[in-house]
Amino acid sequence: MEFYLSEAGFRAITVERLGTAANDFPELAGLPESFRQRFFGSLDYAIRGIRV
Repeated sequence: MEFYLSEAGFRAITVERLGTAANDFPELAGLPESFRQRFFGSLDYAIRGIRV
């Protein structure tokens, strides 16, 4: 989504990750943080940008 906003002319794009998979699936909590973020990421996110 960040790419599409950038292509549509938005700038100062920020992505806020809201819910992690480990919160809803406790069995993922034992995995290393970097692995969880890369393969499971956030379940919800918000994205904001300024149209120039």
